[in-house]
Amino acid sequence: MRTVCEAMLNLSPKPDGFTCVDLAEQVRKSGQDCTKNHNRGQAPYDLSKFCGKGFAERSSEPGNIVVVLSAFKQ
Repeated sequence: MRTVCEAMLNLSPKPDGFTCVDLAEQVRKSGQDCTKNHNRGQAPYDLSKFCGKGFAERSSEPGNIVVVLSAFKQ
């Protein structure tokens, strides 16, 4: 989950948010061994967990997610 969190923070500057595909690609780019099985099916699951915890929310752009940076500062 740490790698996913780091990937989300790296994608957070995108003004319209990011998609599950963007997240999966960013996680795979990290190059860590634990990310080899991270795919397009795992990314929506991870995002739903982060949305449920208040770290991310749906964007006004359909299918996009926006990181709630204030949630990470607490």
